[in-house]
Amino acid sequence: MATKKELLQSSANTLLELGRIEESESDYEKALDNYNQALSIYQSIDHVEGVIHVYSLIAETYLNQAKYDHGLQKLQQALALTEKHALVHLQSKLYHFLGKLN
Repeated sequence: MATKKELLQSSANTLLELGRIEESESDYEKALDNYNQALSIYQSIDHVEGVIHVYSLIAETYLNQAKYDHGLQKLQQALALTEKHALVHLQSKLYHFLGKLN
């Protein structure tokens, strides 16, 4: 039987998939809504890697809309978490993503 935390994580994962679908259809508002719901769930269960992943998806969505300030803010939040929790493998992916923006 799945624990409450596992069920919540599964719900967050589903919201991320829905967000990706909506983003691919250029429905950025719905995508961001799903991403933010997933973010709240990941934060409530202290799933740091999930939070970082969602921040990067939100950043990408903002960047796809040319909302660069919002996108960079989310990337900075993700980077701060990677530094705080010593998640070097995720930190390098985020820096790679930032490098592609220049």
